Amino acid sequence: MVVNGNPAISYYDSDYGDLKYVRALDASGTSWATPVTLDSPGYTGQYTSLAVVNGNPAISYYHYSYGDLKYVRALDASGTSWGQPVTLANTGDMGLYTSLVVVNGNPAISFYDATNGDLEYVRALDASGTSWGTYATVASTGIVGRYTSLAVVNGNPAISYYDSTNFDLKYVRALDANGSSWSTPVTLDSIGNTGFYTSLAVVNGYPAISYFDQTNGNLKWATYESVPTAPDIAVAQTGPVADGSSVDFGTVTVGSSSVAKTFTITNPGTADLTSLVVTKDGTDDAAFTLSALSATSIPAGAGTVTFTVTFSPGSGGAKTAAIHIASNVAGAKSPYDLTLTGTGQTIFGAWAIANGVPMDDANLLLFAFGMTPGGPAGALVYTGTFAGGGTITATGLPITRFEPNGNSIDFRALFVRRKDYVAAGLTYTPLFSADLSFWQNSVAVPVVLADDGVNQICSVPYPALIAGQEACFFRIQVSITP
Repeated sequence: MVVNGNPAISYYDSDYGDLKYVRALDASGTSWATPVTLDSPGYTGQYTSLAVVNGNPAISYYHYSYGDLKYVRALDASGTSWGQPVTLANTGDMGLYTSLVVVNGNPAISFYDATNGDLEYVRALDASGTSWGTYATVASTGIVGRYTSLAVVNGNPAISYYDSTNFDLKYVRALDANGSSWSTPVTLDSIGNTGFYTSLAVVNGYPAISYFDQTNGNLKWATYESVPTAPDIAVAQTGPVADGSSVDFGTVTVGSSSVAKTFTITNPGTADLTSLVVTKDGTDDAAFTLSALSATSIPAGAGTVTFTVTFSPGSGGAKTAAIHIASNVAGAKSPYDLTLTGTGQTIFGAWAIANGVPMDDANLLLFAFGMTPGGPAGALVYTGTFAGGGTITATGLPITRFEPNGNSIDFRALFVRRKDYVAAGLTYTPLFSADLSFWQNSVAVPVVLADDGVNQICSVPYPALIAGQEACFFRIQVSITP
């Protein structure tokens, strides 16, 4: 590795069990400086990989005594002084066969998890490697991941490695520039026991790998003759959304709608993504409104297609549905399936939470009659006549009111009704009685006398007779649909 114009080497000192670094004093490597020790407690420094990170040399390596993946970066461009080593993975025996490369501006490392027999990948959150993300498993079928070599291929990180279960050379490339998700690994050589000591590089625009064929004792070379052409699909909603995952819309009051969530489709493949169609189904698919796609195709490597989903629950409780994005992508990602979830909060439930009270019968009546918990508990006050067009002076409990009507008296029951009573699932049933022992439902349609935009005052006439007796009493029965 050339560091600040001169060749440099990181290595393991087996005599002392230390990680060491040395840099030449000239551009050709004719003379060399004294090696410096970078990490020495225990046996440390195996499987080193040296790279220039944000202008300074940096090294990934394995700490044998602790079974950890470690990283250290110099404080200057030549590697004269160094920072403190940091541990990046220490769950089990981690960090063998490291390969350090700068990926999309930040250092990244491929390595082998000896405890689980998996190929792993981790990328820093900044350009110097001061802080790091959580390592991710790239391949885990069988015992895989020895002799890793990491490189950036056509904009995305890629790894060559050895499959110890099948004795094969394998290659895998990420689906994005950071290595957040990865494609399915492919086998490049499966004849005999082959794929040791891999080294991946981009040669003349295409990925190429040198490796050792142990069966025949040969040094071998593999390269693509051309970049495979195939479309691919990726979906994001604030961040990447993997095929088969879910998107939650949170809690939304019944009768209202969530903020529309925008889903963005991209094509990380090498051929045009076409025939895009999005559909929905599921138990509560009616609660989720799906917009049309902004387009039905995306050229290779450029452009996006978007659509939106809005959650509008018609009733309370947990809701679920699914969307399916069909395309010309081969394999499991067509359709690309996403689960949609959300919770419908009834209007009564939202009111109870806002007022800090339980959803019991007593509070249901306060809710239905436009009253406030802990507030006045008096009767409603209506200013106006039975002709309507009056005002609501005060909400409250139902009342009986009468007005002259020619030669007779017009008796009516007045009650407050929420204007959104249909959306709230409320039913108001006026009942009348002559003696409090038998109650009869009113057959009259309530007449709205006043409306303030939130509540209404309604009236229903007293019936002339109930079972042959004069009606003297009334009550309002309130029920709610869950």
